[in-house]
Amino acid sequence: MALTASLIGRGTTGGNSITTVGGTSAGTATFACLVSYDATAGAITTATDNKGNTYTAVGTAQADGNGGLLRWYVCENGTGGAGHTFTFTTASNNFGVAHLLQGTSDGSGIPRLDINVQGQDTVGQPWDTVATGTLGYANEVILGAVACNGGGTAAYASSNMTVLSSEGDTTSFWTSGAAALNQAGTGTFTPSFTQTDAGGGSTAGLSHITLREETSGNASAAGVTVTAAASLITG
Repeated sequence: MALTASLIGRGTTGGNSITTVGGTSAGTATFACLVSYDATAGAITTATDNKGNTYTAVGTAQADGNGGLLRWYVCENGTGGAGHTFTFTTASNNFGVAHLLQGTSDGSGIPRLDINVQGQDTVGQPWDTVATGTLGYANEVILGAVACNGGGTAAYASSNMTVLSSEGDTTSFWTSGAAALNQAGTGTFTPSFTQTDAGGGSTAGLSHITLREETSGNASAAGVTVTAAASLITG
């Protein structure tokens, strides 16, 4: 069955705590929140929502090369509903962004994490140096994430994915963008991102996750596979 990814709400802050704008989510879904924030703000001490769900950090905090960090938090088989928000908090002001997404299915299965890959692209735009690798299953949904913060206010764009949420105001926040793609086969895929007025910021952090459908045919599959792509060094 096909999986679907959509935006529930986005939030920004100049302080140390961010709550996304409330939106209506599915009654049962996998929720994925992408956060970007100032690397000097300290560790994230709270990552929760107002539906009582528990979120797990995926991979590590990925540096964007410009002083910011990027990370996914995921809740599998969570409870949704109206007015759904997500909150994350750090010790000091983080000037961050949070994008709360959901993965749903038109079948009976609940989306589950398959793959997480992350790395830093220092080559420049388009930022496209981190591939998913071979997917565990066909018909997965890929969630791609980017953070640059090189300057400017333009939204993030993608040539091969649908952008679900973007905050490009680098003068006020440590920005990021999230995009999605449904892939029929299991072949590797490389998300590609740009930001038209990045103000000379050529380096970006990338972090991509994939969701598979939990059905009777793959219920015993392994969980997350984490691969950290090596940073690219240019002369």
